[in-house]
Amino acid sequence: MAMIHLEPQTAQMFSRALGALKPPPNLTLSQWADSYRRLSAEASAAQGRWNTDNAPFQREIMDAIGDVHIRKVVAMMCAQSGKTDGLILNTIGYYMSYYPAPIMIVQPTVNLGESFSKDRLAIYNDPLTYADLILNGDPEEYLKNVTASCGLED
Repeated sequence: MAMIHLEPQTAQMFSRALGALKPPPNLTLSQWADSYRRLSAEASAAQGRWNTDNAPFQREIMDAIGDVHIRKVVAMMCAQSGKTDGLILNTIGYYMSYYPAPIMIVQPTVNLGESFSKDRLAIYNDPLTYADLILNGDPEEYLKNVTASCGLED
């Protein structure tokens, strides 16, 4: 059998192209959040990488939400316990990254829905840019661009 000689740059190109086709790692929702989710200074007092260990009670709930064998998750939680960031926004990011599909978020009133959409979901409005942010980007720079384009800047 004859061997084909490839130039180093050609071999690197094939390696990068085949690496892009590799499926994503098999992560639970909480593992995905710990690996990829970033909190901005505007959205959180603890900016930087998401850490489920800061609210360990959320781990099992998040993992149940991301488990395809569980059809319904009910969580009775007090106010200000991380439901929006931990359960809703992490879930949106996880499914955008792993299983892109339509997602519906329901709020009690139209005003709350519009406010939630503008204030908390602005970063998700451009799925391709968000996916690039998760894989390669600078979250602070992206948030500056999103807030400026949505009229949310100071």
